[in-house]
Amino acid sequence: MGSLIFISEALVPTSSVEMARIYLASRRRNRRLGVTSHLHHEDGIFLHYFEGPPGAIETLLLSIRCDWRHRNMRVLHRGPPKERLLTEWMGFSEAPEASFLRWMGGAPDGITPEQMLERAEIADIVEFIGTLQPNRSVSAV
Repeated sequence: MGSLIFISEALVPTSSVEMARIYLASRRRNRRLGVTSHLHHEDGIFLHYFEGPPGAIETLLLSIRCDWRHRNMRVLHRGPPKERLLTEWMGFSEAPEASFLRWMGGAPDGITPEQMLERAEIADIVEFIGTLQPNRSVSAV
């Protein structure tokens, strides 16, 4: 089993038809490939976490890299998870209801959410995603 975390700049609003298309297509494709994922949106940044067969994750990554609805993708982590965290084929959250910055206790002055995510420990990102999962205990990658 593998896991992948990446961030990218969102080019579509979360309330758009395009965002709904992302969600629906991802649920179908993830189910077919045996991958679970969670997409979080905060201040124009997508944070995406995947779990599943490494080959399937790489297939998804190649497809997602070409998607026009985001840009500047940066992989933050690739490797085996400590345990399977996700229970849904495609989960979604967004700030302000769920905020990584607030969960981390805020950001120092002048630090953007994107910079905060890039500097965060992978275990903190995984734990944050875990808090968004229904009825789930959390352990780090």
